[in-house]
Amino acid sequence: MMQDSGFGELDRFVFSDKSEYAKYFEYLSISFQALIRGLGKMYSESEIDQHEQQWVLHSLMSLFQTFELIELKHLYDKDHGIRVDVTESSFLHHGEIRQMEVDYDCLDQLTEHLPSSQELKEKVLIQLRKLNKEPIDLLQKLARREYFDRLDPHNLFFLFNRSKLHFLSADAEKKRAQYMLFWSVYDSATNRPILYSMHFEYSYRDELMLEQCLEEKEQLLELITQAGRKINRLGDFGETLDVELTHIHPKLIKRIDLGPIFGHYSKDEHSISQFFHRHNFKPTDSIIWFEIQKLVSVGEKKTRSKFFNAKTILQEFEFSQDIESMRNKVSDIEYHLVAPHHVMQYLYDDEEEMKTIIRKVGDNITTFHKNEHA
Repeated sequence: MMQDSGFGELDRFVFSDKSEYAKYFEYLSISFQALIRGLGKMYSESEIDQHEQQWVLHSLMSLFQTFELIELKHLYDKDHGIRVDVTESSFLHHGEIRQMEVDYDCLDQLTEHLPSSQELKEKVLIQLRKLNKEPIDLLQKLARREYFDRLDPHNLFFLFNRSKLHFLSADAEKKRAQYMLFWSVYDSATNRPILYSMHFEYSYRDELMLEQCLEEKEQLLELITQAGRKINRLGDFGETLDVELTHIHPKLIKRIDLGPIFGHYSKDEHSISQFFHRHNFKPTDSIIWFEIQKLVSVGEKKTRSKFFNAKTILQEFEFSQDIESMRNKVSDIEYHLVAPHHVMQYLYDDEEEMKTIIRKVGDNITTFHKNEHA
C-alpha cells in the first residue's frame, strides 16, 4: 500500500499508486465531516462562541480545500508522491504546504509560459479524438494550471494564518473595548493543524478604538505573527503578550490541536492505533482525537515597573494543578473523541487501556452513524 519516500521516516510516507491516494482523500473527507460534527457541538449561542465557531469551520474548510488542491497538482505527476504523516497525525506532511506557499510566491513566473486552462482543455479534447487515449502530458499541465488558478490564500490553509480583528463591544465608563482575534498554524513538529482564538480587552484613549491606533494594532499583529507561530506553553505566551502590550488585556486564549486521526493510515505504536489493528474495521473508519487548552484570566493586578515610576495592569491567569495542565501551563485541558457509533461500541468493550482513555475524555465523545452527514 505504502512505500518509503526515501527519507526513512514514517512522518513522510508516500503511496505506491494513484488509486491509494483517491482512497486516502476519501478517508480525509469523511474524517473532516466528523471533525465538523464534533467541534460544532461545543459552541453556545453567545457572540464569542459564534465568532469562534465561524473561524473553526472556515479553517477546516480551508484545510480540506488545501489538501484537495495539493492532490490536484499531482494528479498526473508520476515523479512526486504526496507525503503523508502516518505517526499520530494522518494529515499531509508540512512540506507539501510549504511548497504550496512557495508556488504562490512564484505564481507569475510559474504561469508565465503555461497556456490557460481553456486552451489546455481544447488541446486535450483534440488529442483524445486523434489518439483515443489520455494525453498524460497535457493532463498534467492542465492539472497544474488549474492548481495555480485556485491558489487563493483567502481560501487555503498556509503554515500560518490570521483573521482580521473582530470588535465585540465597548464600555465608555471603563474605557475598555472587547475584541477577538484568531490565528492558526500547520505545526511542522506534529504535522497537525492547530487553531487559536483570543478574547481580549483594549484600554482606549481619546475615544480611539484599536482599529484607529495603527501602531498598537500593528504591534499586536506582529507579536501574534512572530510568537504565535510556535507556542510551546500557552501560559508563557499569554504572559509575554500581557507584559509587552500594555494596552492589551488577554482574557481567554484557546488552543485547539486537531488530531491525530487514528485508523487505516496509523502506523505508529499509539494505543488507539493498536486498537484499530486488533479489529477488522473498514478503511474509511477512524477515531479522531482533538485537544483544547484554555488560558483564563480571573482578574487583574497593578504592578510597579522596575524602570519607571508607573503602575502596569497585568492579568492574573488561573493555572490548574493537575499534572498535564501544569506541564502545559494552562487553566484547563479538554480531550475530545469523535468516532462512528460501531467503532465506539468496540472501544467501550476493549481492553482496560482503552477504558482509561474513555475516562480521560469523559463526556466529550461524539458518535455518529456512517450514513449521517455533517
